[in-house]
Amino acid sequence: MKIILLKSIGKLGKFGDSLSVRSGYARNYLFPKGFAVIANQRNIDMIKKEVEILQERMELNRIKLEKKANDIRSLKKIEIHARSRDSDRIFGSVGTLEICKKMKELGFDVHKNEVKIDNGPFRKVGSYKVKFMFHENITSEIDLHIVST
Repeated sequence: MKIILLKSIGKLGKFGDSLSVRSGYARNYLFPKGFAVIANQRNIDMIKKEVEILQERMELNRIKLEKKANDIRSLKKIEIHARSRDSDRIFGSVGTLEICKKMKELGFDVHKNEVKIDNGPFRKVGSYKVKFMFHENITSEIDLHIVST
């Protein structure tokens, strides 16, 4: 039976793919769950329009994310003040939430899932590299300076 997928399904395919599956699999699983529709001309045209709209949205989103990454790259470095016990160890740690708060103060809307720290939160005063990953191919890296107060 020829079907068109409405959702991406693991090894089967992604949204908008047209493929053949066994009729029982389609009738008993894919159709009731809303994962697929039968491949007739009306559904093919509908899916093509949805795919075009989705691609336009993805392109606009990609442009916004690239602009955001370039703006962050132009920032070069950020400085976070933290209380410290002695000269190098700080109380607590500086993690993604603290970095997001500092970025928000600087006028950037960054979600904690977009901040990538290699070895967990920072626990010492010093300079570190912080990577922002907005999309698979859209990343930005800045220097983070943790200063003792």
